[in-house]
Amino acid sequence: MIQSFLTRTGCAALLCLPLTVSGASYTYLDIYVRGEIYSAPCKINQGKNILVDFKEVVTTRIENDNYSEKLDYRIECQDNRARGIKMYISGTPSSLDERYLSTSVDDLAVKFQANNTLMELGKRINIQSQAQPEIRVILAKKSGVKLPSGDFNANATIHIEYE
Repeated sequence: MIQSFLTRTGCAALLCLPLTVSGASYTYLDIYVRGEIYSAPCKINQGKNILVDFKEVVTTRIENDNYSEKLDYRIECQDNRARGIKMYISGTPSSLDERYLSTSVDDLAVKFQANNTLMELGKRINIQSQAQPEIRVILAKKSGVKLPSGDFNANATIHIEYE
């Protein structure tokens, strides 16, 4: 009987415990988050795709940068907040050279030059919106390989990062 009384008293004490805890005071503080969203201050080629057409290419002449086309693009920045601008080109690296862009034809690749210096895929270069680098798109092939006749294509993306 004493054990029964203790069990009932213990249960009653446990039932009263939440009532004493819920009566405790607490403090809170509101957190306010503010910010301002800006649209990208720079546009590349007014958002339009860029096509580089090599037209007809003689496979035996794809050496020594014989096939080189200027990349016709324009970067326009509306906001002076973009003080430091970095640019890079991304795409699928070629098995010929990972710094080059792969094409739909094995052993044929596309390399990029910015102001006559190799522009590796994924490597950022510093630019200024007022003095954009001249970018050349150049065909390259594996030495000693005979390429098949037919169409080829490659896809890349120009990226701009600003600070």
